[in-house]
Amino acid sequence: MAYQKIGVVEDVKKKYVRMALETGNHTSIARKAGIDSGTFRKWFREYRDEVSEQMEKEDIVILSDEPTHEELQKKYDQAMKLLGEKELEVALLRDIVKKKHFNVKDQLEPVRQWHQEGFPIKRMMKFLHLTRSMYYYQKVSKATAGDDERGRPYPGFSVTNKQERISDEQIQEFLMEAIEGEEEAYGYRKLTHHLKTVYDLKINPKKVYRLCKEMGILLPQRKKKSKHPRRLAKNHIITGPNQLWQLDIKYGSIAESGRFFFVASAIDIFDRSIVGYYRGSECKAPSITKMLEESILRRNVPIPKEEDDLESRLIIRTDNGPQFVSNHFGDFCENRVYHERIPKKSPNSNAYIESFHSILERECFQLHDFECFDHAYEKLDTFIDFYNERRYHGSLGYLSPSQFLERFLKNRNNLLKIGC
Repeated sequence: MAYQKIGVVEDVKKKYVRMALETGNHTSIARKAGIDSGTFRKWFREYRDEVSEQMEKEDIVILSDEPTHEELQKKYDQAMKLLGEKELEVALLRDIVKKKHFNVKDQLEPVRQWHQEGFPIKRMMKFLHLTRSMYYYQKVSKATAGDDERGRPYPGFSVTNKQERISDEQIQEFLMEAIEGEEEAYGYRKLTHHLKTVYDLKINPKKVYRLCKEMGILLPQRKKKSKHPRRLAKNHIITGPNQLWQLDIKYGSIAESGRFFFVASAIDIFDRSIVGYYRGSECKAPSITKMLEESILRRNVPIPKEEDDLESRLIIRTDNGPQFVSNHFGDFCENRVYHERIPKKSPNSNAYIESFHSILERECFQLHDFECFDHAYEKLDTFIDFYNERRYHGSLGYLSPSQFLERFLKNRNNLLKIGC
């Protein structure tokens, strides 16, 4: 039995020596065999002549339908790939068996080490029957105190279209050479195209941005100029209707569907009437401006003349949402109303519409499970009609908004001044 075991060991050594002679890459074969390079060189010196003679004595049978050189090379590459994958699997499993505990963290530590040698994570995780995402969610190294690094680690290199590795340091040198030459005015997107064209690199703009940021060579970001000036909200003395409307957006949900609908509503802060509202599965500036235009006509708000003072117009107060800072909304307001925006993170400046949306949530949305969009819109229409026409309002002397407005119009001498 002892002689048999010795013979098996010699066959294994000769096998790896033969692979080294065939590939000419001693380091790669030694690493795949799981031994140090010094031991492998000893094997190679011991069995090189014997294996070479054996290879020379092997008969080469030439068949009538002899395959071409390209076909032979393709089959050889496939065989070497399969052999390399099997040997990688064995080596990876051997490293994992050395661990005392077989938890996920212990299994991923050899994966990290082999990945640093250039082996693909996808293939190794497949050997372990684990998902690739698990590798990125686990901490692959002991974090130092205060570290909060998340996400996928940087590989430290990029490859060319010929699969040649180019280190990040070399890429940074390419970038420095570029900006010191004719490409000095290029931003990171054009520098990305430069790297792809000149150096045949496979690289995306996000990585180029990161490398440029690390070197401090990003161009200064251009400030976007707004077409319409931003007017900051300020206090006003309101003495009647149609002087100040507050406008905001709220959303509701359809039960057990994960779908949402939007409600954009405008309130007159004098009589608390909802002068107009829009509801739909999407909420864009054109829909809101159409709602405002209809509300202005319905409330008989006078269309200002071009020479009128801006502040004598109807004031529309909003937050800084994308619909309200858009050019479309600014164009609508330019010749019709005075648009002002509250400071960021200050919803109290829009307290009246925020209060209404709180009431809408509490007295409508929470009381109904909307089965579909039509059901939600029907309940919403019914509630706003109730709110405007019949719901008691404590700050209006327990009158509804329409009752309060009607009483005010009959007796204009008793002006109610509201500070907002």
